Amino acid sequence: MNCPKCNAEMEKGYLLDSSYGGARKAAWVKGDELPTIKITAFPPAVEITGEQYELAVYRCPSCGLVETYATEQV
Repeated sequence: MNCPKCNAEMEKGYLLDSSYGGARKAAWVKGDELPTIKITAFPPAVEITGEQYELAVYRCPSCGLVETYATEQV
């Protein structure tokens, strides 16, 4: 993928969502409200409400432009 600003080759990466207890790739969530997060100990699970999409993120090493696309629903 080429940068729409300077036409250099863009690098694919991801946005990091780090919090207490770990890290994961960030996701786009539909709507204005914060999602509800339900954590259970037995069995260990985390359930997040809201329609979520995986993000595809590209960065231009030449000019620094970052492009983010909401791709597949998770």
